[in-house]
Amino acid sequence: MPLTPCTRPAPAARAIVAAIGLAAVGLMCAACGPDLADPPGTGSPIVRDSAGIRIVENGPVAAWTDETRWRMSEEPIVRIGAREGPPHLTFGFALGARRLSDGRIVVADRHTSQIHYYDTTGEHLMTVGGSGQGPASSPRSGASTGSRTIP
Repeated sequence: MPLTPCTRPAPAARAIVAAIGLAAVGLMCAACGPDLADPPGTGSPIVRDSAGIRIVENGPVAAWTDETRWRMSEEPIVRIGAREGPPHLTFGFALGARRLSDGRIVVADRHTSQIHYYDTTGEHLMTVGGSGQGPASSPRSGASTGSRTIP
């Protein structure tokens, strides 16, 4: 069986193939890298996607100064709730708490289906709701009964 000689491409053809391969690798690397038009640290947010979840990262340049930044106080400003005591302080399941625009604080207790109102210092003002079928009550169930208007 005769052997056929191995033919090699001409040097110019090898150079073209190498250049195309190098360009393809460069394009792939550029597509996976950060956006160089808006590099990190400039204060502009970086937006990326992770499995369908939008993630926004802010750079190290803060929009506030040491004087204007938010701080946690050493001690709580208001303390609401107790292990033992009156019903408006012993929550079965505190579902959430919010400060209203007038400064009052409301706490929703899922266990009793009640909303407790407190003043700005944490003193109890009133309680609304409860279990039942009346206009100011909620049926006892695990499902949400929808939104309610807060007085």
